[in-house]
Amino acid sequence: MSASDPTTPELVLLRYRDAAKLLSISERALWTLANCGQIPTVRIGKAVRFRRETLEAWAAQQETAGNVRHSV
Repeated sequence: MSASDPTTPELVLLRYRDAAKLLSISERALWTLANCGQIPTVRIGKAVRFRRETLEAWAAQQETAGNVRHSV
């Protein structure tokens, strides 16, 4: 089954690789953001996962936060 297969359910929890791909950032950048608490994680034992909805909300917040640097 492929991701475009309508019978394949969307994953609720994403691994680092898939979460980073969704955000179009490196796994290292995602690790840094998660490690400092900027992106919430779900821990299951030693495994760290990300909720798709949380990542999408975080990305939308970054867009509207006006994170633009202005030179003086």
